[in-house]
Amino acid sequence: MPLFGQGDPVSIYPGDIGTFVGLRAIPGGPVSRETDTDELLPSGEASRPVVIAAAAYGHPSTQRTIIWRVLGLGSGAANLQLQASIDNVDANYETVDTATANGQRHVQADGVTGPQGTPALVSSARFWRVYNAGSAVTILADMSAQ
Repeated sequence: MPLFGQGDPVSIYPGDIGTFVGLRAIPGGPVSRETDTDELLPSGEASRPVVIAAAAYGHPSTQRTIIWRVLGLGSGAANLQLQASIDNVDANYETVDTATANGQRHVQADGVTGPQGTPALVSSARFWRVYNAGSAVTILADMSAQ
């Protein structure tokens, strides 16, 4: 059973759901707190990457909006960073959003700044992960792209 950063990356197409941390009882199905399993994401560690395939029909970018969710997060000093990269090189991941509580967050391509380009990082990034810059947490985290 893969844990946080272990195992193969999860590949999705725009509109699909990819899981960063946790195990889904029904892959691709709705999140259920009763059946899905949270996993530990240690402090200073990154989740398994989610790879977004390019959109069909020759669209030049992979997505315009990223939707990511964190569930099962208890109280404490959480600092979960959604990071993106165009090449899956650890040093090239850039933080594009931060979550400190449970919930769903939206990241628009036009609202992101970073050394890899504005708004190119979100609209062309293929590799995504959640990095835990706070205390160790047990969560379920996933994402979708549109």
